Amino acid sequence: MKKHDAEKWQQMAAEFNIDPFATMIGMRIVELDQGYAKVMLSLRPEHNSRINRPHGGLIATVLDHACGNALDTMGRDTIGVQLSVNYIAGTKPDDTLIAEARVVHLGKTIGTAEAVLTRSDGTIIAKALNTALVLTP
Repeated sequence: MKKHDAEKWQQMAAEFNIDPFATMIGMRIVELDQGYAKVMLSLRPEHNSRINRPHGGLIATVLDHACGNALDTMGRDTIGVQLSVNYIAGTKPDDTLIAEARVVHLGKTIGTAEAVLTRSDGTIIAKALNTALVLTP
């Protein structure tokens, strides 16, 4: 990657990282490239369900955030219209979650991204397929 490209992606990540919802949850973008986003979340007690395990909705949220940001690196604004999540393994309350998303397709009106969520030890927790409406030409 060229230096000016790296600076471009770092600037975009900084802009994306001020998202109020992502900030409240604790998600942060740690890497961007064209058609790619990597998001991290260090789990906190408030992310747990009543059975002291991270809530499944939180898992879906991290995957959705990664997919949406991967799509937005393509230079067009998108909004998710469908998210399909397959839960594969559990997490521990003190894990760090890492989501990596890649754009599969970006057309005139619809974009698609897929993501994999892992624990810090590399164990796959969930996979997602996200369909989004392209808002800008």
